[in-house]
Amino acid sequence: MEVVEILKKKVEMPDKVYEYEYRLIRGEFIVYHECENIKIQSYGIEVERKDVEDNKVINIERDNIKNISNNKDKVHKLMEILYNNIVSPIHFIEVLGLQVDECVSDFDIIR
Repeated sequence: MEVVEILKKKVEMPDKVYEYEYRLIRGEFIVYHECENIKIQSYGIEVERKDVEDNKVINIERDNIKNISNNKDKVHKLMEILYNNIVSPIHFIEVLGLQVDECVSDFDIIR
């Protein structure tokens, strides 16, 4: 897995700071098709939130979906939805679930 791009956002509250990172990640996986293994490049998203209190990290939440699509622009647009709405790693799969399910066809190698 390789980080391709990072979007960062900081939310300051009276007693804590929440630091969000939305990462566009690149990887690959192998599918077996017509008696051969084929490597397919894929893109996914990793979301992290650090809770900072008195300049100390007191909690880290992180989650990811690795193989959303082989279309980088499509995954980038999904990442922007998370960034613009300050979605936490705890909820990001709920927020993007339907869109991610629709991306499954991007990996179809039989057309």
